[in-house]
Amino acid sequence: MARFTYLFETMQDDAVGNISTLKGVNYRLYVRIALGILIVFIGGLLLNESHKMSLLRFNVCENVESLENVPNTFGDGIPYILHQSWKNCEANVDMNYYISTWKKNNPDATYKLWTDPEIDDFVAKNYPEIYEYFKLLARPVMKSDVFRLMAVHTYGGTWADLDTISYSSMREWTKGHTGVKMIIGLEADYPYTWYEQTFARSLQFTQWTFAAVPKHPLMTKMLNSILIDLKSMPRRADGKIDVDEYVAVLDFAGPGMFTDVTFSYFKSKGYGWWRNWREMSLNGEKVLDVLMLPQVRWGNHHRFKEPGNWVLHKYAGSWK
Repeated sequence: MARFTYLFETMQDDAVGNISTLKGVNYRLYVRIALGILIVFIGGLLLNESHKMSLLRFNVCENVESLENVPNTFGDGIPYILHQSWKNCEANVDMNYYISTWKKNNPDATYKLWTDPEIDDFVAKNYPEIYEYFKLLARPVMKSDVFRLMAVHTYGGTWADLDTISYSSMREWTKGHTGVKMIIGLEADYPYTWYEQTFARSLQFTQWTFAAVPKHPLMTKMLNSILIDLKSMPRRADGKIDVDEYVAVLDFAGPGMFTDVTFSYFKSKGYGWWRNWREMSLNGEKVLDVLMLPQVRWGNHHRFKEPGNWVLHKYAGSWK
């Protein structure tokens, strides 16, 4: 009898234990389900807010002053103008933020965002010989690369792509130097062949940010070089002028051309090849009246701010 009583009590204890364990398993399952629902709910809210933010548009063409006779300058007479371009006046949240960093650091600068219709009218009026070919360019990026040179050549000032962030005043760029009439930055410095995967040249200057006085001879030389190329470029069956490859776009009027013409200009004035400008100090190197800044100042190809950055390029690559 005692033996049967012991077996019954053992079976009863086991049953209670199993029920307790089952309750524990169910409890943990319920918690996991609840957490899952909460995460999905919060994620949905965040996605909804993100979608709303992506739909926001900001008018970035307002309150543009005249580009003629701008009173403020920096360096040796570089007009205190910031030129940027977009297809229209509507900027999304990211673009509006990027623009705001430039305005915050340069509150007394004249800001001009050029839209596509304005660009077409400007080129037709001011560069009719180039416009004959400009209107036939098949890719918007090819037009943008040519136009930026024209805008700074005509009015002077600074060009900065719309996907750049400013961390300093433009006036900061020329401190410690005198007689600066043009500023360019080193974007890439790679002596090995892998640079070909990303850049047009192993040592390459930035073309997405630069500054100059109006009619600087180096800018004139660049536009003349482009015109010569345009006259000889083949046309498609529809009459448009196009290039076949990513690197060809960079070479046409992008950083490849920008770098080649810069070195050609320096050499024509008696200055040596690129080895003179590797490993520049943070203060940069001035040749003639052109100030070249080291990679970390403008040409940093990383996507996050580093010590010493004055301009950060986010490489949105919308043109691709």
